[in-house]
Amino acid sequence: MVAEAVASTAKMKSRHRKLAEALSRDPELLTSGRPEGPVTIQKLVRALQAVGATRVVLPRCAHCGKQHRLPNLHGDQRICAYCQMKQAAAANPCVICGRTAHIASHDHLGRPRCALHPDTGNEDPVDVVCDHAAAVDPGLARDEVATAVRATCQMPAHQRQLALALEDNPRC
Repeated sequence: MVAEAVASTAKMKSRHRKLAEALSRDPELLTSGRPEGPVTIQKLVRALQAVGATRVVLPRCAHCGKQHRLPNLHGDQRICAYCQMKQAAAANPCVICGRTAHIASHDHLGRPRCALHPDTGNEDPVDVVCDHAAAVDPGLARDEVATAVRATCQMPAHQRQLALALEDNPRC
């Protein structure tokens, strides 16, 4: 049953090798609950528990201590997806207010923005596109350009992306 659990856990030879190396160095990884070693340790513990093993212990997240799936690494310690997300948010605060919670989007320069400070711009994006079109060809009818923009970019977010792209590179 153990061989079947190992085979179902690590399907590639390289993963078998990493699992064997980790368990050779520290056999207690199966029973200690420490968040160390390859992710296949956690998968093996789950597989062994499914066939009735009682002495194996799922590893706990190095940050929150919960027995979630631990797909991410922080140094050599395994952490859950929620703690990884919190860590990433802390490293990328909103460029306006500095909040690290609820990063909802990024501005057109790729900087993080929270839900309170979305990158909407103050102008109507269709007007911005019309202004750029008028600068290139003053003979274009503004209402025809606006109709064309609304027909090709129906969602406001896409209109905003077009306007921002023209602001960043007016020669487009």
